[in-house]
Amino acid sequence: ERLSRLCASRAQLAEWRDLAGIVASLDERLAKAAAADDKAGEAAAVDNALDARRARDAPDEVLCVRFGAALTRRHLACLRPDEWLNDEVVNCYLRLVQERSQGRCWCPNSFFWPKLLEGGYPAVRRWAGRAGLDREALAQLDA
Repeated sequence: ERLSRLCASRAQLAEWRDLAGIVASLDERLAKAAAADDKAGEAAAVDNALDARRARDAPDEVLCVRFGAALTRRHLACLRPDEWLNDEVVNCYLRLVQERSQGRCWCPNSFFWPKLLEGGYPAVRRWAGRAGLDREALAQLDA
């Protein structure tokens, strides 16, 4: 409405609307290109992290620090085909899942389950307490 008051004629108004459409289209294309660049950058970062030669040459190079744990090339090497997963990578992934759930789920680390089986509730009381779980809640997990 304001634009129509500023334009002297309908033709000028149509030109402005066409221009606005072109700008919106360009914005959308730029956003898509940026997203594609981000995905390409992420793929390159993953390829770099899993590069076998680099892992051999610098296995202790820290690639990221997340949740207070440094993940090195040696840790991430387990993500290559035909390799066994290691606890550091599994635990980091579980923490990411828990963080992204925004409190809707609790993901204990990989050491929790053997400890629970070995020593029962007393062995994991501190972990369970921090998560707000009591003995009855843990009993329900036995399914």
